[in-house]
Amino acid sequence: MPTLTITRASSTKHEVKLAADDGTILECYEANLLSPRAQAKLAATTGLTQAAIAKAATEVRDATRLPKAPRPAQQIPYTGPTTPEVAANAPFRIILRGIGEPKETGRTIEGQTPIEAFFRAFDALDYPVGDPLITWTGKDVVCCLDVDYHSGYKPTPETLEVRAAQLQPRPFAYHVSHGRGCKLFYVAADGYTAEELAAVGAICWLNQDRRATTDLITQSRHPGYASSNHGTKCGPVYTQTPGADVSPVSAWLRRSVDEQAVTDWLETRGWKLGDRLAHEECPIDPDTESSSDDPVQIQSGGIMCFRCQGKGLSCGRTPGFQPWASIVGGAPPKAVAMIVNAVHWQHARLVLRHEFPRLPESIARAAYTAAVKLQHGADSPQALAAGRAGADLIRMQGRWVSPDGNTTYTQHLSGMVNALPAVWVPGERTVMGDRRDLFLQAADLSKYGYFHVTPVHGCKIYGRHLDYPDGRIAFASPSRHFHSEGARRFAPHYRKPEDRMPLDAAWGVVEEAFPGIHHNYVYLLIALKGLAEGATVQAPFTIVTGPSGSGKSSTVHVAAGLCGDAASEPTYSADMVRLMQAVGEGLDAGSFVVLNEIFKEAAKARLKPRAAVDPILTMTPNSLSHRLYIGPRPLGRLPALVLTDIEIPAVVHSDVQLARRLVWVDLPSKVEWGQSLAKAGFGDMARFRLWKPEAAAAADAIVSDVTDRFFRDAWTVADVAKELGFGTLEDLGDCGTVRDSLRRFFKLVCDAPALTGSDADRYPAPGWKAIGRGDTSDLADLWNQLANGLQGDEWGESRIVTGEDWGRLLGKKESIKFDRAMYRNTLYVRFRIGQKMAPTWTSAESI
Repeated sequence: MPTLTITRASSTKHEVKLAADDGTILECYEANLLSPRAQAKLAATTGLTQAAIAKAATEVRDATRLPKAPRPAQQIPYTGPTTPEVAANAPFRIILRGIGEPKETGRTIEGQTPIEAFFRAFDALDYPVGDPLITWTGKDVVCCLDVDYHSGYKPTPETLEVRAAQLQPRPFAYHVSHGRGCKLFYVAADGYTAEELAAVGAICWLNQDRRATTDLITQSRHPGYASSNHGTKCGPVYTQTPGADVSPVSAWLRRSVDEQAVTDWLETRGWKLGDRLAHEECPIDPDTESSSDDPVQIQSGGIMCFRCQGKGLSCGRTPGFQPWASIVGGAPPKAVAMIVNAVHWQHARLVLRHEFPRLPESIARAAYTAAVKLQHGADSPQALAAGRAGADLIRMQGRWVSPDGNTTYTQHLSGMVNALPAVWVPGERTVMGDRRDLFLQAADLSKYGYFHVTPVHGCKIYGRHLDYPDGRIAFASPSRHFHSEGARRFAPHYRKPEDRMPLDAAWGVVEEAFPGIHHNYVYLLIALKGLAEGATVQAPFTIVTGPSGSGKSSTVHVAAGLCGDAASEPTYSADMVRLMQAVGEGLDAGSFVVLNEIFKEAAKARLKPRAAVDPILTMTPNSLSHRLYIGPRPLGRLPALVLTDIEIPAVVHSDVQLARRLVWVDLPSKVEWGQSLAKAGFGDMARFRLWKPEAAAAADAIVSDVTDRFFRDAWTVADVAKELGFGTLEDLGDCGTVRDSLRRFFKLVCDAPALTGSDADRYPAPGWKAIGRGDTSDLADLWNQLANGLQGDEWGESRIVTGEDWGRLLGKKESIKFDRAMYRNTLYVRFRIGQKMAPTWTSAESI
C-alpha cells in the first residue's frame, strides 16, 4: 500500500509525496492542501476522505509555521527641502522707509552681520520722511517679537523693560514701543532660526502675562522717531548678548509642572498661596471691571477667578480656573507625544490649536519646530522635516485624508507616509518598514503622536461654547467654495451679538434669493448640524413632508450654504452596506445628508417603514462605512440627517418607538425660487455667501444666533424642535396626517378607473377598483404605506383601513363600509353604503 507523506513546502503550499512499499517515489508535487480542489484530487488518488486530508494538512501547517522574517529597513532618497544654513554672521541688508513710501525709494542700510546692520539702522536719526519703518526680508535670520496690549491695561515702561531683560531666550535688542508694548529683536543661533527663538520668547512672555498679545514681524517703527499716532518716542534701545536658551519650550516636554517655576513666578510678583487679588490680575479676562473685591485667588493648582467662574469664562475646560501648567509652562501628553515622535506640522497644528486655542498659529508653529529640534537635535532629519513634510496629509480615525478632510487617500499613500519623520529611524532618513505598514492600516496611531482629528464642515456650532463630550480634536473646514484667496473673506465666522446684522435684516437678505423660505425649518437644520457635531451616540435627524416643490430638500442646501457647508442627496438603498457607504461619502462632502422619498424607495425594495429607518436609528460614529479601495472604516462623526417624503405612512405614526424619535416638519406650500436665483446670479445654493458681503453678514448673523440660542447648554433634538414649533410624531399625535392619508385613499379609490376585461368579469358588482402589486400609481403607493406589510399576504391587508370608521371620518351620517378581495397579485377594493349584495352607493361614484 503506497505511503503518503505531507510536509510544508512554503507559506502557502504543501509537498505531497506518494511512495511504494520499497521506497520508490510514485508521485511528488506541491499543492495547497487547504484548498478543497487539491484535497479532492489527492482523495481520488489515495482513497482517503477529504476531511482526513484537510485535518492532516492543517496539522502540518500549524506544526511547521514559518517564522515571519523581519521587515528590512528601507533606505529612501529624501527629496524634500532642508533648512538652509543660517546666515547669522553674513552681510545683512535693511530698508529704512516711510510708512507710505515704497521700498525702492527707501534708504538701504547694510552691515557685516545682522546685528551690525540693526545697530546702524537704530543710529539713523536723519531720515526725512516721518514715521519711518525698519524693514527686512524673511524671519529665519532676524525676527522681531511684537508684544502689545490692546485693551485699557498698559504695563509701566519699567515693568516692560524688566520683563524683557529677564526673558529667555535673550534678544540682541529690545525697546518699549510707541504704544506701551515691547519690541524684541532675535537673531538666529545654535541651529535655531530667529523665528523659532522669537516664538519661544513669546511663549515665555505669555506665561508671565496673559493680557498681552504677541506677533512675529519683519518690520518695526524706528524707535528714534516720534509716532504721529501717539505723539511720543519709544523707550531707549537696550542691547545685550543674544542667547539661544529655549528652556521655556522645554516645559512642553515635561508631563508635570515644575514647582520651583511656580515659586519663582509668585516671588517675582510678591504673591503667595492663598492671596486674594484685584480682578485686573485675572489671567482670563483682566480688562473687564468687576464689582467684586479681590475675586482672584492664588491656589495650589493654579489661579482661580470667582467672577469669571460665575460668568462661565475660561481659557481651558474649567470656568474661572487657569492651571499652573498654562501659566509657567508645561504641556499635555498630546504635545509631548507629538514632539517625541516628530509628528509633521500639518497634523500637529490641529492638535496644538485644540490644546492651546489662544496661541497664534505662527507662534505655535515656530515654537513646535524649536521643541522638535530640542528633542531630536537641530541638525537631525526629523527636525528638518517636521515642519515641511506631509503638507497635504492629516490623520482622521482610521484613515489619511486631505487637510480639509474631504478627500480620503487611497493611491500612492505609501510614498506619502514614507516622507513622514515619525516613521524614520531616529537620527536617520531610513524608513522603519513595520511602522510604515502600521501607519498604512486603520490602527490607532496615538501612541506615535498621531491623535486622530475630526473636521467640522463649514463652521463650528456645538464646539463654539461647549466642550465635546468625547474630547475629540475638531477643526472647522469651510467648503471648497471658500478655498480661493478672494473667497475666504466670505467664509463663516461667529459674530458676537453686538457685531451682528439684525436678524430681521438678515432674513430680508435671505428672502431676496429664497422668497417664502421657512425660517424655523432653517433654524432647525442649522441646529441639527450643531447637534451632529457634538453627537457621540446617535445621529440627529428629522423627517420632512410636503408636496413636490415645497423646499423639503432644497432648503437643506440653503441651510448648508449659510453655514459654509454642503449637503448631499444619496439615493436610498435597501442594502445596508451600500446605504452606509453613501452616508460615509456624503459626510466627506458636508455635514448634511438628505434621503429623499425614503418610504417610497423602501416600499419598492419591499421593506417595511420601520426596517427602512432602523439603520438610521442605530447609526453611531463607530458604524462602518465601506470606502472604495480601502475597505470598511468607521464613520468617525455623524451627519445631520434629513428624511423626506410626500407623507408619513400611517404605520410609522402607530409605531410608538418611531413616533417618539421622529421630529416632524410639514411644509404645506410650494416655493418658487427659480426667478429669484436667476436674478441673484450666484447659481448653486451653497454659494449664497459669495453673492455679496451682505449675504455673508446675514448668514453669520443667523448661524451665530442659533449657536448662542441652542448651544450654550445641552439641548436635545426634541427640545430644539419644540422651541421652534415642531415636535415628534408622538408629541404632535397624528395631527391629521393619518386621517388625511385615509381621506386621500378614499378619494383615490373613488377616482380610480372602473374594472375592465377579466377583472370586470371576476368582480362585476359596481364600485370595485384594482390595485396591482408592483403598480406605480398614486393609489398603489398609498396602499403600500397603509398595508400591514409588503411581503406575502400582509400586503393585501391593512388594520388601519379596515378598522377605520369611514362614515365618521368623512362626516357622513350613513355607515360607509370598506370591502377588499385578493386574487393572485391583485387587490380589489371598494367603498359602499348599504348591504353588500345591494348597496345604495359605491365608490363607482363620488359621494
